[in-house]
Amino acid sequence: MSSEICARDIDFFRGQRQILYRAGIALGSGELIALVGPNGSGKSTLLRVLAGLLQPASGEVSLQGRPLADFSRAQRAALVSYLPQETRLYWDFRVEELMDMTSATAGGLPGWLAPTRPLDPALSQEFDLAPLQGRVLNQLSGGERARALLAAAIARQPKVLLADEPLASLDIAHQLSLLRLLRQLKTRCACIVVMHDLNLASRFADRMVLLDGGRSILDGPSQEVMASTQLDKVFAVAFSRSLVDGKIIVGAREN
Repeated sequence: MSSEICARDIDFFRGQRQILYRAGIALGSGELIALVGPNGSGKSTLLRVLAGLLQPASGEVSLQGRPLADFSRAQRAALVSYLPQETRLYWDFRVEELMDMTSATAGGLPGWLAPTRPLDPALSQEFDLAPLQGRVLNQLSGGERARALLAAAIARQPKVLLADEPLASLDIAHQLSLLRLLRQLKTRCACIVVMHDLNLASRFADRMVLLDGGRSILDGPSQEVMASTQLDKVFAVAFSRSLVDGKIIVGAREN
């Protein structure tokens, strides 16, 4: 399988502190990858390196087989959408204004949203945006806002979506709804999603990549990663394992 985006042997420093150690990940067309690991393991940093927002000290990031550095910012933005963990908006944009926005940095936005085309009716139907038209983003519920931001991120039909904890602060029903959308999207927009819930990652992701201390520890089919005792070591938890609907789920054992 050819890679839409790939990182190899990535080292990254924040000041004198090394955050990533020869980390790597490769996303194939039609894949949904869950990037998992303990807090502080380097997940968000690796995602920002993939998005071209951080420059690694060493290693290589390639996009569709070409070095990421060969692409202009506009070219990169046309192919890769990045949804940051922090999506606070400082101006009271309406949903339709977000979709039609022509400047990636207007109104204090964090620079992740590139110019888009007018909202496609099919996109509005897919993300159930019609009830949100005319409403201010900061007055939407967490689930509604997550849906609108995801729709905006794919409005220009990128090849890759990088989403940093899009499930944060959502209740389980909205988490499931968003993951179903991501699973539907992967056929036209390959996805890497930073996740904390291992069981949801196992249920929806084709592959899981496990980071620990800035290093890529495991990379494989979700069920293989869930079955590995490396998961217990990395999270410092003795997991119990069981099968539910043919999928491995884990739970923390009591000492």
